[in-house]
Amino acid sequence: MARDTLTLKLNGSVPLAAFAKVLEDFNKLVISLTDEVVGSLVPVEWEIIHLEGGSALTMIRGLHQDLDQVEAVVEAYSILTQAIEQRQIPPYSEDVIRHATAITKVLNSHITSVAFITDDYQAVINEPVKYSQKKHYTLGLVNGFVRTITDSPRIRLALFDSIFKQRVWCELEPDQQELARNVWRKQVSVTGSIYRAPSNGRPIQVRNISDVKIVEQVQPGSYRQARGIVPWREGDEPSEVIIRRIRDAS
Repeated sequence: MARDTLTLKLNGSVPLAAFAKVLEDFNKLVISLTDEVVGSLVPVEWEIIHLEGGSALTMIRGLHQDLDQVEAVVEAYSILTQAIEQRQIPPYSEDVIRHATAITKVLNSHITSVAFITDDYQAVINEPVKYSQKKHYTLGLVNGFVRTITDSPRIRLALFDSIFKQRVWCELEPDQQELARNVWRKQVSVTGSIYRAPSNGRPIQVRNISDVKIVEQVQPGSYRQARGIVPWREGDEPSEVIIRRIRDAS
């Protein structure tokens, strides 16, 4: 089943002016989040597929030749809104966070909650959200496979890390453009300042990158070529015989 829809729902009594303002902020959020996640070279187009009165609901669907790009934005929408719901700092740019939190400013005694909904998750916010703290980065290293490279709004590697099997955005400097070409579809080790999800420590973003090394792939069956530290010559006892004899003697 395709995961290609984003939904925004306002609960309560919603004046037209407030709904219009929320739709404007929702549009800015979707545009900035899409550009940040998949870039704008081949943009994702979003179309309205459902509008519902009463508690105002708007559902949009992403259109792109590569469904993975749409699903990446949907996943980012879930991560973003879940972080806001849990009062954690979202792992995205200040523009994305600003547009998302702007939607919550309409909450009052009449508009009681706003719900950010995907096919897999629903985040419900009951009061306006404002961030004063900043994301905390620590120096470290992330290993993974480079699946995607974007150059808008900046050069970034989409790394699928080896432990959590999730996308990690690695931000490069303009003078590291050639480096990006060299690591396309390769296993790499990236050293830099890492922002991790507060809930489980999963790496989400790497910036101020000081080193990117290509990790040599281990060939299947290569363990068969391993050599021991004890020399062996034709006619010597096999290792299993020696081990059995030592075991029986003990």
